[in-house]
Amino acid sequence: MISLLLNVQTPMAAFADPVTPDFIPSVKSLTMGSGDTTLTNGSKIPYAHPTLKNVADTLKADINITQGLDLTVASGGTASKGDILLKIDPNIAGTEGYKLTVDGKVTIAAQDKKGAWPGTATLLQAIRRDGAKVANMTVMDKPDKPIRGYQIEVKQGWSMQDIKDEIRLMRLLKLNTLTLHMSGDQSVAMCMDTVRGGSQYQLFSKGEMTEIVLYAKNHGVDMIPNCGLQWQFPDTQSAVRNYINDVDGLGALAAYDDKRFHNFVKEIIKREIDIYKQGYDDNNVKGIHLGPVNGEGGMNSAEALLQVGYVKSAGAATKSWFFGGMIPGDTTLNQCKGDIVQVPYSNIHDPGMRPYVDNGWNCVNITWRPLYMLGASSYPQQTVFETFNHHYFSGEVGTPDYINTPAAGTCVQGSMLSSWDLPTQYY
Repeated sequence: MISLLLNVQTPMAAFADPVTPDFIPSVKSLTMGSGDTTLTNGSKIPYAHPTLKNVADTLKADINITQGLDLTVASGGTASKGDILLKIDPNIAGTEGYKLTVDGKVTIAAQDKKGAWPGTATLLQAIRRDGAKVANMTVMDKPDKPIRGYQIEVKQGWSMQDIKDEIRLMRLLKLNTLTLHMSGDQSVAMCMDTVRGGSQYQLFSKGEMTEIVLYAKNHGVDMIPNCGLQWQFPDTQSAVRNYINDVDGLGALAAYDDKRFHNFVKEIIKREIDIYKQGYDDNNVKGIHLGPVNGEGGMNSAEALLQVGYVKSAGAATKSWFFGGMIPGDTTLNQCKGDIVQVPYSNIHDPGMRPYVDNGWNCVNITWRPLYMLGASSYPQQTVFETFNHHYFSGEVGTPDYINTPAAGTCVQGSMLSSWDLPTQYY
């Protein structure tokens, strides 16, 4: 079971026999060979390019967790029987594309480091319980879309270890983008060296958030910060009053001051991007979650335009992600359409995916379904992941099959699962 990977005390494979693996998500091409390859404590993980070292280190740790084996990581371009070779091959097609070959040894070839992460995840799914065996096979695979995301509502009592466990689960299932949905005081506290009490939520300091970001990086997951600061929210007001003097040195805030507030928001956005860029090899954070525009608790378009500008000044390559509520034909934001990614809810506060795509907005499909389905949930686990892999959701909230039609073109960047569940509901 997938959940076994989360239990560091259980040296068992995440996936059991049969010989032919049932991969989640399904791979593009699978050719089965004959016989098995067996991993042992004598197996090595040579990496043929220095950028692959942390992929090798993480794979070693994962195999130790799931199989109880202690493999050796070493630099090198050759593999012996039972070894796992990681290498770069510019002929592999597609970003995050890879080729997995199991033929007495294991070879994972990728165009670059980004492809090595899903390649090693496929290997982890293929390792069986019967003596750490892997069926001989060849897999060719690459994702349909660049964004395969997950949003956690960390206001629900998530600890650092809970978040790390979910990152490991994401890595196994080839999800590559994570955002932590935070309250105003959470998003501000994470930018500070010293965190003040008084919040009803779990607060993470700058050091703790940096640790989470680096942990995600070492598991092939890009993190997107969340900065939904809007003065009308009590948690934003509390955060501003608690920390504004730390930021601008102008003393306590007795009453709302528009200039001080917006300078504060601009500085927090910059600090968040500075923290999260440590999780990217090129220091370019792919996006920042700014909340909704209009709709449910959203900022107005003029405020959104200001915050897009703050993001651009902090990270030229960083896109502003708005989670629903915006009017697709809004002319206020048309001038910066290329700097925005829309994440529409398709509910009473949002018109859904199609109007955004028809107006040329970059979009990520989102659905309010938990990542891991439990108990009396109406959708079985396999259905959830298969529909996610095909960027298709129906019922409750989510967008219909329109997003995979030619009309959608390249506007749809991928999909994101979002959950308000408690950590205990995942295990």
